[in-house]
Amino acid sequence: YKWGSFTVRGRQAARGLRQLRSRGPALRSRAWNQDCSVWCEQRRQRGPQWSNPAVVVHVKYPCGCAMQLLAGVGSWHVYDPVDQFALVPTGMDAILAQTSTAAADYAEHPSVRASRARSFWLPLHHSNFRDVKVSVQADISTVG
Repeated sequence: YKWGSFTVRGRQAARGLRQLRSRGPALRSRAWNQDCSVWCEQRRQRGPQWSNPAVVVHVKYPCGCAMQLLAGVGSWHVYDPVDQFALVPTGMDAILAQTSTAAADYAEHPSVRASRARSFWLPLHHSNFRDVKVSVQADISTVG
């Protein structure tokens, strides 16, 4: 797959989950950067010993076949719309938002409250964590 916003975001989400180890139980987290139907076919062929995720983060689009395959085994489904506005798809337990404002908006949205999904803030890879500032009067010579 070509590296786009959803593949970068999948790697970010996996990395973020792995960093939670110090705050809770041991956690293995991997990003699957292929069409979800490929994962579903592999799961059907090889069974739960091949892959039996406790949490699936659906980046940009929900993976319906994964939701069906994992129904009844206690997996949690988290939706990350990445760079698009979207309502929480049916069957999601949580949604990841790119900004704190979006996380608060999702948490208060009637459809999210009705679905009992939780909202969490996971900043986007474009976030300015180094607090780079450029005067609006200055000519910009470098971005990032």
